[in-house]
Amino acid sequence: MHDAETYHKFTLLSCAGAKEVLIYVKDKLTWNENENILDIGCGTGDITVNVITEYVPSDSKIIGADISDEMIKFAENLHSHPRITFKRMDILDDNLWTSWNKGQFSKIMNFYLMQRIKDSRKAYSNMYNLIQPGDEVLMMFPIKQDLDKIGPYLARMSKYSKYAEELSKITVHFTPREDHVSYNCDLLESLGFDLILCKEKVVSCEVPSVNFIIELYGLITTLSQILPQDLFQEALEDSKRIVIDNKILEQTENGMVYNYTILIIIAKKRC
Repeated sequence: MHDAETYHKFTLLSCAGAKEVLIYVKDKLTWNENENILDIGCGTGDITVNVITEYVPSDSKIIGADISDEMIKFAENLHSHPRITFKRMDILDDNLWTSWNKGQFSKIMNFYLMQRIKDSRKAYSNMYNLIQPGDEVLMMFPIKQDLDKIGPYLARMSKYSKYAEELSKITVHFTPREDHVSYNCDLLESLGFDLILCKEKVVSCEVPSVNFIIELYGLITTLSQILPQDLFQEALEDSKRIVIDNKILEQTENGMVYNYTILIIIAKKRC
């Protein structure tokens, strides 16, 4: 999702999830003076500025990094903070070291990033080299989504029969797998990390309407790439009916409850 303004509209969800995680892990991280923190996949900087700063030492310096130049520019225009800067980074870049230094950071964080990374090994390897020995990486990312139930319903509708196979497998993950916990933990350990925490957790948040959540669904999945534009718009309307008719999300007085399962990882680079 490279449209920064649209992305920013949905950050209330990501900020709520990141805050819940940071509260949960605050006593599991080791903090020192003058922490140098990297937030990878910072998007428009809302988590970096409005959430992370509340849970790290007040003398910490933070760099928010994102692959999108548009996101970085938006973050710089939106936020002004004396201890935070924003800079472009592709965590899968083989030539990362022309712009970044090995061992540059004492903490690395990323929220809602790894589900969209196609090469986890490369990303983790670069994180390993960016972090100082003995210091920690904190990650959280969704591994199960209520919204993933929508695709199979769409696939059974005759108007989408040409695209049924792809729709039946649609997910918010670029690389869906059954074994998220063991895969990520084993991979990190093989690269030289010790696992401090590797735990699934269910997160619930209230969204204002089904329109809000289905617009998000259209943005974070490959639905628009699978379907031509006219059918894509129809599919969004059908998705709203699917969510309501099949009670995929719980209705409340103020909107709907959106549940998803995240994986929280704290990995420490071996000395």
